[in-house]
Amino acid sequence: MQEKLKEFIKGNQLFGVSLQLKGAENWQADMIELRRKRDDIQLANKGEGIRSIDDLWEQVPAQSRISLCVSGSGVLIKKVDAEQMEQGVEAVLPNVRAEEFVVQQMDMTDGRMLLALMRRDLLASIIKEFSEHNLWIVDIFLGPICFQSLSSLLPEGEAKLLVPGVELQFVNGKLNDYRKSETKPQEYYHLGGENLWANQLLPFASGLSTLVVGENRNLPEEVQVLADEFFARQVVIKGGALSLVVIFLSVLINFFVFDSLRKKQSQLSAQVETGRNLLTRLDALKIDFSQKEDFLLKSGLNTQSRLCFYADRLVVELPECVRLQSMEVNPLQKKIRKGKEIQYNVGNILVQGETDQPMDLNRWIQNLKKEEWVDKVEKQEYFLKQKNEPAEFILEIRVK
Repeated sequence: MQEKLKEFIKGNQLFGVSLQLKGAENWQADMIELRRKRDDIQLANKGEGIRSIDDLWEQVPAQSRISLCVSGSGVLIKKVDAEQMEQGVEAVLPNVRAEEFVVQQMDMTDGRMLLALMRRDLLASIIKEFSEHNLWIVDIFLGPICFQSLSSLLPEGEAKLLVPGVELQFVNGKLNDYRKSETKPQEYYHLGGENLWANQLLPFASGLSTLVVGENRNLPEEVQVLADEFFARQVVIKGGALSLVVIFLSVLINFFVFDSLRKKQSQLSAQVETGRNLLTRLDALKIDFSQKEDFLLKSGLNTQSRLCFYADRLVVELPECVRLQSMEVNPLQKKIRKGKEIQYNVGNILVQGETDQPMDLNRWIQNLKKEEWVDKVEKQEYFLKQKNEPAEFILEIRVK
């Protein structure tokens, strides 16, 4: 029941999008649209009108959720030994710092594994582009990793799939070989009960994997944040719609009750008294509404939340030696006291943390001052409690 409720909140529509990177500003996109009808997943749109990334922005409705498959320039795909991979990605690629990359893997035959990596800063730029077009990336796959969960849909025996830039060979539903290919796909494939052109395979596998696997996958933090925000937004929207329905039904019922009471002269005095009580309650609600509205205005809660943006920008160039402990947006001016008005420093961010490298901290602060959203850093406190222990610092950032 809980899973069905979650699916209802998320909605029955999802777009699978494959993004082939051919350069910093050269993206080739393909798209399919999937819809869930009860326990059945249907292909609603094969995206045959998509010819460029601009077509994608125009044809995918705003506020849609996206399952994204990224391949091409910037995505490293390598066949590795599965036992060696158990020691971590650094054992396979010694020069790679795992925390700087999105890492995904897929089992292959003969004890091998397909390893896929993409830099997190590249992922951040892609997420930013989609967010600017009001599209929510809720899942991501690197290259053919999107076929990991769809082995049951692949034919028995040997099967070859030629997708843009890649030739894949499967044996009994398991990946046997992967190699780059410049051959242009020229055929249809039958997958999951659908006839798909080669460039539709990756977005179809990506979208279908998201709908089938759901929340059992480990997503990069950047994508998980978007998925959670999308879910919260849907809760607000559908919860609000449900509330409006309930309110409408309540008003409708009250109307008939009132109409019935109005026709009964014997209950006229009781109706008048009820009306007086309602007026008194209305006055109280108006006062309460005015107080809450004033609170929202003074606290800054009526403005659009940019908490995730601030958090992302604060850590984008954060040195390893600097550890953030807390971030408070619109902090209190004074402690809350009974009977006193609560006052906020609207437009301020209070950041606390610790470091044992003051020079790195200072460079990070100087970089913060150059951010477009930062007006100035008003307060900087740095104090060392114990020798040989990290020093604590407090920054108060004024945003534009």
